[in-house]
Amino acid sequence: MTKSRTDIIAGLACLVVVLMFFVQGKNLSPDANLYPQVLEVCIALIGVFLLARGVVTAKASEQVAEVDFDKVKGVVIVIASIIYVAAIYFIGFYVSTFFFLALCSWYLSKKGLNLRAIGISAGFALFLTVMLYLLFTVLLKVPTPEGILF
Repeated sequence: MTKSRTDIIAGLACLVVVLMFFVQGKNLSPDANLYPQVLEVCIALIGVFLLARGVVTAKASEQVAEVDFDKVKGVVIVIASIIYVAAIYFIGFYVSTFFFLALCSWYLSKKGLNLRAIGISAGFALFLTVMLYLLFTVLLKVPTPEGILF
């Protein structure tokens, strides 16, 4: 897959994710929705940049270097992201975030299926989830979607 095609796909994926988060954030209060909207704008700008760069690169050069891209991993991560967004409202933001980060970081790592790789991925996910909890719940006092678990 060429770099320009990869940029176009990544840009479109960013815009789809922004659209999904925008739709889900419509039920939040204006105060609670401020930070997510800022992030949505940033991700949308990145998506537009990637999309524009992909189009310009495709038009500017007929011979573009091939990029090594595992299509299966890309599809799995997109599907996992969609499941993650849906799972937020069923099992809660923090629980679904932990599982999403742990599973995706393990899946994308090159260390294989062993206890050490799973431990590193779980530790990474736990650290980031705790940081998100401290930032949103403790520091900013922003309500996050709650599910049946937390």
